[in-house]
Amino acid sequence: MSPEYCWLAPLMLTRLASGTPVGSASYDVGGDDATVLPRRIGLFGHLVSWSEQILGPRA
Repeated sequence: MSPEYCWLAPLMLTRLASGTPVGSASYDVGGDDATVLPRRIGLFGHLVSWSEQILGPRA
């Protein structure tokens, strides 16, 4: 994943936690969270991988 998208995963998690749709008006229009999130699982995998590189593996 390219570094210019490092803001995307935190934004999606913030929207999900606040009850705001994860999709945006210009991307994933009409897709509910249950539809959008599976397509973005790779992004979350990268985030976990980067975190493990910095913090160490999960217990």
